Amino acid sequence: MGNGAYTLADWVVNEQIVVKRNPHYWDNAHTTLDEGVFLALTTENSDINRYRSSGTDMTNSVVPPDMFKKLQQALGDEVKVSPLLCTFYYEINNKKALFDDVRVRSALKLTLDRDIIAQKIMGQGQISAYGLTPPFIHGISLNTPAWAQQTQAQRNAAAKQTQAQRNAAAKQLLAEAGFNAQHPLRFTLLYNTSEQNKRQAIAAASMWQKNLGAQVTLQNQEWKTLLETRHQAQFDMVRLGVRITTSHPASSICC
Repeated sequence: MGNGAYTLADWVVNEQIVVKRNPHYWDNAHTTLDEGVFLALTTENSDINRYRSSGTDMTNSVVPPDMFKKLQQALGDEVKVSPLLCTFYYEINNKKALFDDVRVRSALKLTLDRDIIAQKIMGQGQISAYGLTPPFIHGISLNTPAWAQQTQAQRNAAAKQTQAQRNAAAKQLLAEAGFNAQHPLRFTLLYNTSEQNKRQAIAAASMWQKNLGAQVTLQNQEWKTLLETRHQAQFDMVRLGVRITTSHPASSICC
């Protein structure tokens, strides 16, 4: 049952959803399609390959960065890039002893090069984020943190210095979590299964290893499983995102 332009006609879990034109819709005269079929494709590559072989009429898939420019050249204006009020971020489980020291979290924050991830790893017009609310929301004026104006080299140096100065307190916390001077910072980064998310996670882990000597284990789960893992707080760090439905700053707070 629905009051929109289409009603549900068929739903096969993990296969497809079929919607039919709703003759009772108030503006049915201007509805142009009689039927829509939404396919449950598991990877971005299979989605794009199906589109290119005329198996689908359109796709809303995230284009893998290594294919993006090639597709732009091959398909021209069929490849469309539109703004999206969405912010992706890594959430730290600060209930765990390893992360309940703000200085440990700050070191990770400062040594994550957002510019490389946004411009090189994602590379489709994304911008670096320093908060949950996108900067192009109507009427907003954001306060960018002072460290955002620093070069990545300056951030790395500051993070290392802070890490050195807080060794005594941090070592005590790490010891309570089962670590000591002979065992470097170790944690698991969880992300939902996707080639794009995997590339970002590999880049982030590499930055933390290079700049802090951290040893990061990568783990991926399907979206529903990941949400349950987060709900149960059985994670160290997890990739999440917030998508804003209206161009108002309060939307990111509500989400």
